[in-house]
Amino acid sequence: MSKILDGVIGYCVDKGMPLVSVLVVRQSNRCLDSSAKKEIVHVANSLGVDVGDSETFLDRQIEAAKELARRGVS
Repeated sequence: MSKILDGVIGYCVDKGMPLVSVLVVRQSNRCLDSSAKKEIVHVANSLGVDVGDSETFLDRQIEAAKELARRGVS
């Protein structure tokens, strides 16, 4: 994952927002690939986020990020 997206994760953690980088997916299959999932979890964990079970963490982040996108940021 790019350093830019790592920075987005840091910003989201700092602001208490969902990790919107989970919405950046491969165009071909519209899914996060396994290496992206691992990197998101790794970066979040390194920033002190309690990720617990990584798949559950990612699923929750995806739903929260989608909700944020639906309602907008204020």
